[in-house]
Amino acid sequence: MKVNWEAIKAEERASKGQTTETASVLDDVPRGLPALARAQKLDKRAAQNGFDWPNAEAVLDKCREELDEVAAAIAGGDNKAVAEEIGDLLFAVTSLARHVGVEAEAAAADANAKFIRRFRHVEARCRQEGVSLKGAGMERLDAYWNEVREADSQSRDADR
Repeated sequence: MKVNWEAIKAEERASKGQTTETASVLDDVPRGLPALARAQKLDKRAAQNGFDWPNAEAVLDKCREELDEVAAAIAGGDNKAVAEEIGDLLFAVTSLARHVGVEAEAAAADANAKFIRRFRHVEARCRQEGVSLKGAGMERLDAYWNEVREADSQSRDADR
């Protein structure tokens, strides 16, 4: 089945005028996908063709390396370099997600939902205390954030 699929893809590339010299195994990864989903598909395709880290620990090392490069770019004050390095870090994290069986796009969506839920808790606590978000100060806001984090942790522990 896989051999047949590869033959079909080779025919499709040939019909688009791509030769084996110019075609890439990455060419048919849809450009319209959300960025994290596309990164993970690009990474998976490269891995299927031998370009892969041996294990999740090696990808973690790469993530640490990329994070160090983000820090260096920030220290250098070059916003273009910072953006590039953050992109590299995000790509490495999607590779880590693939290695551990996590869909990066779904994980990001879940993290967004969790952030919204937690931030709403912070807003509610500010209303209870009669302070504005901007006037509360980061120390107080962080304490409210940690309240909901602790509640989440206890809830996770109870579910186990």
